[in-house]
Amino acid sequence: MIRVRLVPLLRASLFVPLGGAAFAAGSPYIQTVEEQLQQLGYAVGEIDGVFDQALEAGLNAFKADAGLPQNGLLDRETRTLIEARVQTPHANQPDSTGASAASAKPPPAAPNTATPARSQPAQTIGPATPPPASSADADPDAATRYAQATRRPVVFGDPAWRAERPTYRRRIGWIAEVAAEFGGDELVTVTLDNNEREDITAGDGLLLAGGGYWLLRPDFGLQGLLGYKLNESSAADSDLGVERWTLEASAFTFVGEVQLTAGVVHHRDIDFDGDGFLPDFSFDDATGLKLDAAWRWFALSYTQIDYEVNGFRFDAGSIGLRLRGGF
Repeated sequence: MIRVRLVPLLRASLFVPLGGAAFAAGSPYIQTVEEQLQQLGYAVGEIDGVFDQALEAGLNAFKADAGLPQNGLLDRETRTLIEARVQTPHANQPDSTGASAASAKPPPAAPNTATPARSQPAQTIGPATPPPASSADADPDAATRYAQATRRPVVFGDPAWRAERPTYRRRIGWIAEVAAEFGGDELVTVTLDNNEREDITAGDGLLLAGGGYWLLRPDFGLQGLLGYKLNESSAADSDLGVERWTLEASAFTFVGEVQLTAGVVHHRDIDFDGDGFLPDFSFDDATGLKLDAAWRWFALSYTQIDYEVNGFRFDAGSIGLRLRGGF
């Protein structure tokens, strides 16, 4: 499936001193491959679970004998072939499965020449309803009446929603959101079967969160959120990635229909899952700052936060696109 490469800073942080020397934490998955290649008679150097130059040379020698491209990649095809050769050592001959599979491909389907029917434009019956002449901000009651008259849902944060909250009356409710966040330092580079590379960074991830808000005034309130953020490789047979829990406490205000939020965010249980390809490890808990600007259901956020592991620091900041609502 993959071949992984740690960025130099993180690779150095995974080295642990022992008796004045240093060793790299090995992967059981890689160690098994080393043992199997050595059993088949290929030199792989020390059996330590580390994908080094000696293992790459032995892997390329095996691929050359099997008739595969000598690109140093430990993909699914190579891994399956190694296991098959261990079980049937006398079958160590160049592999012809790729050629036979290519010749057995079904012929391409005939193109669809049917012409799709063109739909007729819908006719408008009756006059269109004009928008209200008055400003919703100038007259909140008018905004509420207009929303009810047009049967438009009252959206969290818009003037009609705030008009339903009596002045200075405290209001408690719920918030739910989903976000895609991007940014931060590169941690791991993953090479997929098609030789495309995918970077796993400290700030990337999909965030699901929920919590509550406390509206103290029509234009000011407090909110708290608990979320789970995950960033995984898109490879089919690997869960390599970073996961964490997030806690957020912030204050928000409204400027017209725009909601502005500022607060503190805390990340805990920040775990890197090597999925057998790399050692698992955990970052220290981290605290940072978060800002966002929202309009109705949509928000753009910025998070400033750093992760640390074994004395090394990584930028885990991000810019996020959010879909959120309040009830």
